[in-house]
Amino acid sequence: MSEHLVSEVTAAVPGGDAIVHVFGVPQGGYGIGGRVRRASDVLTMIEEAKREAPAEAPPGTYVDPVCGATVAKEKAVTLELDGHTYGFCCPHCRGHFAKRRREEAAT
Repeated sequence: MSEHLVSEVTAAVPGGDAIVHVFGVPQGGYGIGGRVRRASDVLTMIEEAKREAPAEAPPGTYVDPVCGATVAKEKAVTLELDGHTYGFCCPHCRGHFAKRRREEAAT
C-alpha cells in the first residue's frame, strides 16, 4: 500500500519531487481524527450519532440500531434479546450491538 501511495503522490506533483510521510495503520484499522481506530470504534461513533434520532422502521423492515440502515426483514441478520427482535444489516453490526449490551449489563 505504501509503495502505491508514494508513486501516486509523486506522479501528481509537478517535477516529481515530494516528501511523503506514510504512517502505518494496523490491518483492520482506520486513520480518523489523527488516531488509529478499529472498525468497532467507527461503529461506536455511528451508533452514538444515531442514538440522538432513532428512526421508525417502515412496515416489513428493521432499522439497524448500530448504523441506522433500513433492512428488509427477510434479509436482516437478527438477534433475539430480552424478548425483542433486533434486525441488522450485517453480522458485524449484530456482534457490535451484542457486545455493547453485554458490557452495559456488566456495569
